Amino acid sequence: MSNFVNVYFRNMTEKEFNDFAKDEIRSYAEELIKSGYRKWKITALRASKKEYKETFPQGYNTPENYFYVIQNDKKEDVGKIFYQTHYEKKDVAFITEFVIDEKQRNKGYGKSALKKVAEDARGKGYKKMGLNVFLHNNISYPMYLKDGYRIIEEIEGNAIMEKDL
Repeated sequence: MSNFVNVYFRNMTEKEFNDFAKDEIRSYAEELIKSGYRKWKITALRASKKEYKETFPQGYNTPENYFYVIQNDKKEDVGKIFYQTHYEKKDVAFITEFVIDEKQRNKGYGKSALKKVAEDARGKGYKKMGLNVFLHNNISYPMYLKDGYRIIEEIEGNAIMEKDL
């Protein structure tokens, strides 16, 4: 689908954050294994837990984080997107999580959510948007390129990308 669809953001609740974090830690560990970053599942799971704790040291209450549930026109939840102030570059909003529910994919929600999150970050005074994507992700990686992101660094099967807002 090439056209944008309407999406809306609502603030995620703390319970939704905690439930999502449990699932996402496992999912991220699996992606680490696919990327070749880790050979053993136990190591990948440990690395995923460590990275989540570093990214969200106070969990849902970590400052300078924005946790949203993505909704469609019917106000049905179709995904989640989080971003935070980059740890080194204070003018960069860095997407830390972005997931469209599997049953909702290929309907334009991802593309539209990227546009909306950029507007949200611009409204908060950020100048750039950044993210990290696994290079083997043949859905998200091309979508980010089409959305204007450019690679600024590659590390072990991952691309760090940024775009101007």
